[in-house]
Amino acid sequence: MSLHFPCWSSGHRRHPLVVLHGLFGRAANWRPLLAPPPASTTTVASLCVDREVHVLDSTHATHYTYPSLACVLHAQLDRIFGPASQRGDGKPPVIMGHSMGGKTAMYSLLAAPRSTYAAAIIVDVAPVSYVGNAWWTVPRVVDAVHRTLPLLAMDSATVSIADITHALMKDLGGDKRTAQFLASSIDRARRAWCVDVHAIRRDVLSIGDFPFPPLPLPSSSSPRSPSMQEDSLPPVLFIGGANSNHTSASYDPVIRKVFPNAEIVRIPSAGHWVHVDQPMLFTEAVRSFLSTHSL
Repeated sequence: MSLHFPCWSSGHRRHPLVVLHGLFGRAANWRPLLAPPPASTTTVASLCVDREVHVLDSTHATHYTYPSLACVLHAQLDRIFGPASQRGDGKPPVIMGHSMGGKTAMYSLLAAPRSTYAAAIIVDVAPVSYVGNAWWTVPRVVDAVHRTLPLLAMDSATVSIADITHALMKDLGGDKRTAQFLASSIDRARRAWCVDVHAIRRDVLSIGDFPFPPLPLPSSSSPRSPSMQEDSLPPVLFIGGANSNHTSASYDPVIRKVFPNAEIVRIPSAGHWVHVDQPMLFTEAVRSFLSTHSL
């Protein structure tokens, strides 16, 4: 698994922010929220103010299990920020993850030494298994993507990317928004998916699961106990869409059991892509959290 960290920054006075996108997401999807806004613009929702930002691009992953993703994440963080044991006196990063990226962030947070992160922001996902829930349609989506592979193998004169997007939409019951989002992960030049579709299909149940308690990461010299205490965790914010099944209020007891210090915010008129549905409210919630904790 190779990782790409594009760095967008307008300063370095605050803790750096590391962002983990979700399944079929890409680093570029987060650029509107993370790229520094023009100096003359005050209405753009940007999280990159006096802060170095790195986006972990997991599109080249070969194993989609949370222990595997967390191990690679920690190796990359050690490379960028130095060993976790040496970050306490400096500015350890704030980690923010959406969906699959959020579960990777939670697993990492629970398995790693306290000094690894200054804080965590978990976006529209809970520390639970979604496997078996009627609303969790990721396996169906992955199967629809897998069925496009023969179409991508045809020449563009026979089957265009627009044709493939339409095929996805039809396969997903007319869900145009999801089809267009998925198609954004197609490399037009190579006529290939930017992700390993076969690996995702193989590991899809692991993606929906959440292994708890986590195993200590190999690089962790002082892994914390699975029995978490509030003072052993950095500040943790959960941001959910009010219209999303992934973080409904029914999951609050589990969130607070795993993360006793969790702050939970739900954004109105937002679904699973809360940062896309309500970018200004999402940014306001993140900024408020970071400001409250002097991050």
